[in-house]
Amino acid sequence: MITPQTYHIFGQTLTTSLSPTLHNAAFAHHRLPHHYTIQECPSLAAVQHLIDAPTFGGASVTMPHKLTAFPLCDEVSNAARQIGAINTLIAETRGGQRVLTGDNTDWRGLYELVEEFSASRGYPSSREEVQAGGPTAGQTGLVLGAGGAARAAVYALLQANFARIVIANRTVEKAETIVRDFEGLAGPNGSDCEIVAVKYPVPAVGEVKPEVVIGTVPGAVVAETEVEGLFAGSEDGLVVEMAYKPRVTGLMRAARQAGWQVQDGLEVLLRQGFVQYALWTGRKPPVEVMRGSIAERV
Repeated sequence: MITPQTYHIFGQTLTTSLSPTLHNAAFAHHRLPHHYTIQECPSLAAVQHLIDAPTFGGASVTMPHKLTAFPLCDEVSNAARQIGAINTLIAETRGGQRVLTGDNTDWRGLYELVEEFSASRGYPSSREEVQAGGPTAGQTGLVLGAGGAARAAVYALLQANFARIVIANRTVEKAETIVRDFEGLAGPNGSDCEIVAVKYPVPAVGEVKPEVVIGTVPGAVVAETEVEGLFAGSEDGLVVEMAYKPRVTGLMRAARQAGWQVQDGLEVLLRQGFVQYALWTGRKPPVEVMRGSIAERV
């Protein structure tokens, strides 16, 4: 018999979160007696009693708490440690002992979208050996922003074996901090990756020429006129917009007008949610059920 467990989303201003609908639909599909709830909190200390409860199965963690979850965890994944943010808590019992693990699934959603785009263009998978000077040697990714989501984006591009990652931010010093933190890391194929910081707006498309652009700042912050130059002279590329409000951002409009593929923040939310569900339950996520559950809400 499966013991009922409770899952939560911890953060602030969560009343419109789609996560409860997403995960509760999946629990119901697999006939699991679990439940996922919203728990707004000023700090993780305020919900420590929920985390300590024997029925606690795990949680989604949103900003600003992603940065303060580390002390709560018995174990932390390599990805979460490198990114410097935890967005998923997983409670397990091992050898009679309760173990709380911190992980980050934000990067996985981005990584999958980038990999699918690269595969559609004939680039080798990140799991395949890439020869020096081969197809991915020229791949450049541009990350707009320098917060926690930007760190996940840089990690995703690194795992996808990009040769160059450019981080653009209005306060360039914040972007330079990410460059230092990721300096010297290589992708899965062992090749070096050049990571650089530039001031936003990006001064000249010739200096960057990205194949992939990932927006990690609030959707209303980026004006279409600020980014349309990024797509000049290129009719093929991928934009991933992590914000899902508004539904169509200036970055998305500029990319579509240039003929680029666009994946919105809702798709990123879904992808990382699929990974969370698998981590919590050990089951394959019912992708279509989860997609359908939120279709009427967006």
